[in-house]
Amino acid sequence: MKIIELIKKDNEDAEDYYYRDVNSSFMKLVGKTKSQLIGKRFKELFSSVDTYWLEIYNEIANNGTSINYKNKKTNNGKYYEIFAWEIEKNLIAVIFADNTERKTKN
Repeated sequence: MKIIELIKKDNEDAEDYYYRDVNSSFMKLVGKTKSQLIGKRFKELFSSVDTYWLEIYNEIANNGTSINYKNKKTNNGKYYEIFAWEIEKNLIAVIFADNTERKTKN
């Protein structure tokens, strides 16, 4: 799980986000420690940025809806199931499950 804060300019869509909290499963997933993540921007930490994530987070923030989807293949070739919702304005909680092994076996 991670909690992120969207970075927006004027009332436009977010262009990036800060990591505000992460759990051990998320740290293992991305190969970084909590101190390497918290307070850092997504785009400064990861060279291969999948804009799909920002599109999803913007949709949540702009519409106030939660999102659940499965089998999203990302730039790193992995498949995830994601559940994300807005905790408060521009603060979003995201739960990840890596489904790569299950997806590639089917």
